[in-house]
Amino acid sequence: MKVQLKISPIILKVLMKYPLWLCFWISGQTLSQSLIATGAWEIHNSYLDDGRLAGSDRTIFHQGRFGLFYFSVLEKKSFALTKSDGLYGNEFSTSAYEEANKRLILAYPDGMLDIIGEDRIRSLAALRDNEEIQTKSINKIKILSNAAYLAADFGVAVINTQNAQFIDVFLNIGPLGSTLKVLDISEDQQAFYLAGEMGIFKGLKSTNLKDFRNWQLVTNTEHIQATQIEHLDGKFYLRSVSGQLYLWEEQGLQEIFTLAPVEFIKRKDDMLFFKSGRSIFQIHSNGSYEEVFSWEKDFTDFHLAEKVFYIAQIGNGLIDTNIAEAYAPNGPITKIQAFASSGESTFALPVFRSIEGDLFTSESGQSSELLAGNWSPISSFEEIISIHSLSNKTYIATRSTGIWLLENGQVERLILPNVPNTTKIRLMEVDHLGQLWIGLEDNQARLLKITTDQQIIQVPIGNMSFPYKLIMDRRGNLYILQSNQIGVTSLTIFNESTGLNRSITSQSNMGGLPNSNIQDFAIDGEFRLWIASANGVFYIPNINSIQNNTAINAIQPLYNNLPLMNGESVRAIAISPDRSIWIGTASNGLFHFSEVGTVLISHFTRFNSPLHSNRIQNLYYKDLDGELFVVTPSGAISHKTGIVSPYNELQALKVYPNPVYPDFNGLLTIEGLTDYAEVRITTSAGRVVYSQQVAGGSITWNIRDSSGRRPVAGIYLIFAFDENGNERATGKVVVL
Repeated sequence: MKVQLKISPIILKVLMKYPLWLCFWISGQTLSQSLIATGAWEIHNSYLDDGRLAGSDRTIFHQGRFGLFYFSVLEKKSFALTKSDGLYGNEFSTSAYEEANKRLILAYPDGMLDIIGEDRIRSLAALRDNEEIQTKSINKIKILSNAAYLAADFGVAVINTQNAQFIDVFLNIGPLGSTLKVLDISEDQQAFYLAGEMGIFKGLKSTNLKDFRNWQLVTNTEHIQATQIEHLDGKFYLRSVSGQLYLWEEQGLQEIFTLAPVEFIKRKDDMLFFKSGRSIFQIHSNGSYEEVFSWEKDFTDFHLAEKVFYIAQIGNGLIDTNIAEAYAPNGPITKIQAFASSGESTFALPVFRSIEGDLFTSESGQSSELLAGNWSPISSFEEIISIHSLSNKTYIATRSTGIWLLENGQVERLILPNVPNTTKIRLMEVDHLGQLWIGLEDNQARLLKITTDQQIIQVPIGNMSFPYKLIMDRRGNLYILQSNQIGVTSLTIFNESTGLNRSITSQSNMGGLPNSNIQDFAIDGEFRLWIASANGVFYIPNINSIQNNTAINAIQPLYNNLPLMNGESVRAIAISPDRSIWIGTASNGLFHFSEVGTVLISHFTRFNSPLHSNRIQNLYYKDLDGELFVVTPSGAISHKTGIVSPYNELQALKVYPNPVYPDFNGLLTIEGLTDYAEVRITTSAGRVVYSQQVAGGSITWNIRDSSGRRPVAGIYLIFAFDENGNERATGKVVVL
């Protein structure tokens, strides 16, 4: 069936683009992906998901769950804030702006707080580190009585935002000293008022509020479950969990708005507003209300600055409604769950299914494309799981709507024979012959193959259930990681032409796996099959020579006299072109080991790098750019490794950065090399200051000679020799 849509040949670039804002752990300019400094990190937050707004007449903060930026009202520019700028993390629970000191108070799910000022960010860890408080969730932050009050699952905490110190904490203030979960807090001149699950609690400011007996249940609201409370001119207003708006006075509750559910109440200076549908209403001192703003499309929050309404809208970021202009830093359209690539393009995908079968989805079903350092959204397709471009054809696999072919600006949905249209797609990969292999979510023992002439064939594979990952080698072997209905994983090697069909198990000569709970796998350039398990990492050598009667036994490398990654649940594994190994763990961050896993090169955690979390969800290595893409539950990030695919023959050398400035302390990268070539760097007089055999298509130099000293300023010559010792390429670098 054909759908008449005009779409560009490579992928769809039809939505708006935003000002570029790339985040590095080290300083750097805005560059294309291929010229990002080796060792740099780039954070890939979405700033277009559901957001909450806070700020002043000059600065507006847009806080999503996994992204934060601020907008300068005067400059009309948006600026991202990330771990690179000093934030503690990337997953936020709530925030509030303190006008007096011009500070944003930002809360995290683990109880950590950041206080963001005009010149610095200060982190407050006392609550996170308090072992006596078990539940640390902060539900609301209010600026009251010149301090920040935290309404939390444990009770109430008070912060002096000027010195970033806790003033007080009110624990066990519920009936009979029980824990009181506080959803919101308000005040009048005499007392504080807490919205709890049982009702509204009142505590006089003149009493010891650490004593639960000084908190009185003044009205029972269990029947409406009040989640918000606000005060205006001697009256209190409550919003219920189901969206009713009430005026609360001594004589009881009076519902004052019945047209539609109220999404939230919001205070701005001495004005009180509420949002319902696409409209904003202002509440007057006598309890009446009037509509003061409406918008043609849905929005999630608003902020009033200089009498102009700014709104947060999914897919657009922050909108100045006076001029109908949208603002957000450049980034993917929604939170990234996985990565893929085709040619020079990298794709951010909004859906990922774990090996256990858990489905991770983002707020939006749209994907995004990263090309030359800029993100742009992909329209027309929801829940893309894979993209492959072959010659003038592009195949797009979506989880729920099947396989699509883009050719000559037209789109065709491929009809899969004997497969209902409602069947979910699990994976789509391409082999060395340009054939596509498709795995379905129907628990049938087969894969589908799309040949180069677009014939769709069912290929039976015994004992196969739900495919998770598929890799093909040049001999036509398929390596299939799968799980069954109860989550038990297995790895199969299959070849349609030769009849090879082997299951890799823990039995001797059948795999000899030290741990049969397989969570990921990868194949390196020396035909080692690396297996990530729930307890460590191991490999099977010479995987390309396996036949049905071959004895197969895994090898577990030793590191520090222990089995590699012993005791670690390894969630993901990726191989660089130099055959070094990247290992993502369930709780201990990201490891980088040398070939065969005997030398630890790097260990990155959320405490020594921009990683958002120590739990790695999946990894994707893009050989073309030498970039490792990392997805965690709290966000996505990439690391420029400087390790690219080897070239078939030595090329014109690409050297960067060039020149090397005196304050540069990173790595010089040389690309355009072949595997096993040799590189020598010499002075203009011919003295060798560095030499290295190449693994992959690049090398890096720390700009130190053999004695460990930085070479003197000057022009240095670069010579590349092939495996036979013949000089084939030259270049130079200027060290300042």
